[in-house]
Amino acid sequence: MARPRGFEPLTSASGDMRPLRKPSKVLSIAIAWCGIMLTGLFVALAVKAASIAFEIHIDPEVLRSVGQGIID
Repeated sequence: MARPRGFEPLTSASGDMRPLRKPSKVLSIAIAWCGIMLTGLFVALAVKAASIAFEIHIDPEVLRSVGQGIID
């Protein structure tokens, strides 16, 4: 039985091992979902930290000119 395509990023080097019973399938999906959400949280925190750093360390006039598309 072939695996559906698209689940490769969710595997964790498990090789040929896969859940066979329904409770273990549900648990593996829940663990994968938590991993995806945690990754999204890390990305959101990194973007927010970079945004705050730019706001603190870049001249507000430069930010306004970039926002208007005018760069000197």
